[in-house]
Amino acid sequence: MKNNLKYLDVIAKSIAAFIMLQTFYFKFSASPESVYIFSTSEWSPSEE
Repeated sequence: MKNNLKYLDVIAKSIAAFIMLQTFYFKFSASPESVYIFSTSEWSPSEE
């Protein structure tokens, strides 16, 4: 039982890390999806 929880913990952390790594691509590459979202919204990071 304890061994199964260890694997579950590793899997959950790996999934979270994978999702965070994907967001870095969108944040730092100025991907077209991100540019579109911020250009159509009323608030954009460049207006701060």
